[in-house]
Amino acid sequence: MAETRWRIPHRIVTERLILRQYVAEDAAEMSRVTLASKEQLAPFMPWARAEPLPPEERAELLNTFMVEFDEGRDFTMGVFLRETGAYIGGTGFLTHLDKGVLAIGYWIAPDQQGHGYATEAVIALTQVALGLAGAERVEIHHAPDNVKSRAVPQRCGYSYDGRELTLMPGVPDVEPTDMWSATAEHLTSERLATTPRPHAFDAAGQELAWPA
Repeated sequence: MAETRWRIPHRIVTERLILRQYVAEDAAEMSRVTLASKEQLAPFMPWARAEPLPPEERAELLNTFMVEFDEGRDFTMGVFLRETGAYIGGTGFLTHLDKGVLAIGYWIAPDQQGHGYATEAVIALTQVALGLAGAERVEIHHAPDNVKSRAVPQRCGYSYDGRELTLMPGVPDVEPTDMWSATAEHLTSERLATTPRPHAFDAAGQELAWPA
């Protein structure tokens, strides 16, 4: 495995969710859930407009996610219900921003929205980024009219940094995005301070210890 500056767990377990690196066997469920979510995702997430992907393209996409994760370039994860193992969305870290900065992306299938899953995932990822991974700052970027995405950083206690032109994944030109951020200071305030830290595991399944 390539050396990477980021200490990103391969699996993160919260009260109700498992966030983990994709594996090839996720292809069928990923195809089913993303296609069912296309209408709601496509206005805000350009990658969803290409759905449904042919099986060979889905396999290639998952392989890209796995290779990028192992090489420390980007860390794309699936979101699964802890109780049933059902696949309900995607999340993870992007590393293309300034040095020391990780960006969190997320989406939840429409039939699983309204339960706070996106907020639970983002709280866990923020704690991991600032407490384990070595990030100095975490950012969330979303389209200005994506009110559901906007609600997540608000609930997590992020600071709103304003609107600027940003090159979003899957978009050829810069577009306006609203930006939110969190640093170690935010870990001492609601809801990041009051939510128990998740359990985090490496590629071998060993649980990672949080700093004292």
